Amino acid sequence: CQLAFMPSGYRNSSMPHEELTLRHGDTDATVRYRRERDGSFAVTVADGAPQTAHLHEVDGDSVDFELDGVRSTAYVTALGSSWHVSTVHGSVTLDELPRFPDGGGEAVAGGQVAPMPGKIISVGVEVGDAVEAGKVLVIMEAMKMEHQITASAAGQISEIRVSVGDQVDNGEVLVVVEAAE
Repeated sequence: CQLAFMPSGYRNSSMPHEELTLRHGDTDATVRYRRERDGSFAVTVADGAPQTAHLHEVDGDSVDFELDGVRSTAYVTALGSSWHVSTVHGSVTLDELPRFPDGGGEAVAGGQVAPMPGKIISVGVEVGDAVEAGKVLVIMEAMKMEHQITASAAGQISEIRVSVGDQVDNGEVLVVVEAAE
């Protein structure tokens, strides 16, 4: 169902630009872009002046575009998170940086982690305890629910990194279970 009085693409609020951060050598540049109602893109690279881009055609790795009234063709090849871009002005390789930060949880062998931010309400083991797979180690409260953190394998508790009442972050190591031999 379409409303005749409302133009296609109408938004009752201004949406933020999408962002893409690229690295070339030791230099990072954030590209901000937003599709406009006329099909063009508002583009800002790093802290530069806003520019208008039109995408005319994409055919395989060939991109026909116009940037501030100057029409060009680029050949773009993606390989993993790298972009190889060739134009009449030369070639460059750009590495796309992750859009979202890493959860930051440290990798610990046998580490049982918090599945989300929450509060520790019970610790059911002590250092040195032998545990079987599935044994409840910690109970945490998050989103008004109790979540049981269980041993993923049989072993012995080598570390307990939390106490009752602690606030923990998503991915934080709570208990370390040293695998049984």
